[in-house]
Amino acid sequence: MCIFLPFSDFYEEENFSFGWENIFFVLMVGHLSLHAGGEKPWKQKKDMPFRLVFLLNGARRTAKNEWQEALRMLFHAFTNPAPVRTSCPNAVHFESPTGRRSFRMSFPRRARIAYFRAPPSPGSNGSILQGRDWQIDNPRISRCKMKKKQRFCQPDFALLRFYTIFANCIKYQRMESFFRTHAYLVEHTHAPVRRALMDEIDWNDRLIGIKGTRGVGKTTFLLQYAKEHFHVEDRKCLYINLNNFYFQGKGIAEFATEFYEGGGKVLLIDQVFKQPDWSTDLRKCYDTLPGLKIVFTGSSVMRLKTENPELNGLVKSYNLRGFSFREFLNLQTGNDFPSYTLDEILNRHEQIVRSILPKASPLKFFQDYLHHGFYPFFLEKRNFSENLLKTMNMMLEVDILLIKQIELKYLAKIKKLLYLLAIDSPVAPNVSQLAEDIHTSRATVMNYIKYLADARLINMIYPKGETFPKKPARIMMHNSNLMYVIYPCRLEEQDILETFFQNTMWKDHKLNKGEKGTSFLVDENLRFKICPNEERRRNAETIYARHKIEIGHGNEIPIWLFGFLY
Repeated sequence: MCIFLPFSDFYEEENFSFGWENIFFVLMVGHLSLHAGGEKPWKQKKDMPFRLVFLLNGARRTAKNEWQEALRMLFHAFTNPAPVRTSCPNAVHFESPTGRRSFRMSFPRRARIAYFRAPPSPGSNGSILQGRDWQIDNPRISRCKMKKKQRFCQPDFALLRFYTIFANCIKYQRMESFFRTHAYLVEHTHAPVRRALMDEIDWNDRLIGIKGTRGVGKTTFLLQYAKEHFHVEDRKCLYINLNNFYFQGKGIAEFATEFYEGGGKVLLIDQVFKQPDWSTDLRKCYDTLPGLKIVFTGSSVMRLKTENPELNGLVKSYNLRGFSFREFLNLQTGNDFPSYTLDEILNRHEQIVRSILPKASPLKFFQDYLHHGFYPFFLEKRNFSENLLKTMNMMLEVDILLIKQIELKYLAKIKKLLYLLAIDSPVAPNVSQLAEDIHTSRATVMNYIKYLADARLINMIYPKGETFPKKPARIMMHNSNLMYVIYPCRLEEQDILETFFQNTMWKDHKLNKGEKGTSFLVDENLRFKICPNEERRRNAETIYARHKIEIGHGNEIPIWLFGFLY
């Protein structure tokens, strides 16, 4: 081992490179392994090619692109015996850092290893990871006797120790990379507005699903939760994104088990639907890891309970929406206005407005909200329209096609359908004409409309007592920001205000097509009419949501105030 003491680069992370001297180190370890089985070296030379190939191939497959960190730790670990024990000739068990469990490594059949008994020394917990250094105890090792014909299988402790420690180094080094990413993201997360959903969730549940349309801030929401409840260096909480290619080779359940065995308590999983068997893995985690809480995000297109029966009764689902006008106003003015229920707005709207006006003038910010205030990425220093168009395409290409398992060749039809619905909004769709325009059947058009509604691109408004799969009475864009992106030259003020109103009601209230002389029917008994200007003929049974006024009176309420519902 002394041969490597002059190589200072081996210890310097910034200067270290996997050069020929380090390749020689691996070869030297392989050579040393030939002398560790208890027999004379010349009796084991016949196995040298196999042993070297096995060693190098295992190292290559295990380390991949993390040689430098693994070799650095290996240099320190190799000089001391590792707590190793086996339960079968082809397997090796290595104690985890917590000492609660051990993990098993399998060897090729020809590399059969005899039984080792390695009880840890008194007061030992096996291998303990402290930062980047390894502290390894010295167990007592007894070797079983072997038959003469099994000589080639003589326990090769140097090789066993090298391979086991090498694999364990890589295992925890990869986990280290996730913790470093987690710490960086949490430390650099800045949520300008604390979402109300944070206080609505029961965080005592073990399995929590957060759905939401793309771009509304689900990732930021997870990181904000971690920032509020855990220290940035606390290893009990970990954020992972399944966009990472690492999870193409390792499932959620396997990763969660490693995290849990290392003392983890809360696992935050982003983009959970990127894993094919995500629901099965989550159920496995729920059943086998009782002390682990999992919070995951998914697309609004997902149907957690109906499409994933294994999660029925286990997962608690919540919806994260885009910014309300209240949240947008708080962000722009630095205030902390509370939300109000619909009953409070209807009965006390004058008092509520008078408490707001001394601190801010909502009308100055209302048009900005209608144009770009729903999606949080308006805060980014990028063109909002281009960013929203990109997000809409991702909704179609990923959230709909991937989750609903639709072939790529039908994407153009769905895009054209969305455009035709947008330019005709807000009216009842002509399904037959739409089917002819996109060259498909009426049934397929209705299915596509349902997918677009699930993706939160459009909303379907039905008459009272009707629902899907019947044809909706009106199809409207999900929020007004989408309208400005799709057809900015054909916008009517009435349509924009109606889109804003139905979007605010969508969270907690049932919305139906209004009767004659009204725009909407809310909760099946409240009649609303959206008024860009003053309404001359007023009905006492109708509530008028009026634009361009700050203070209402009686059944005339400023429309911007309905943006304080959440």
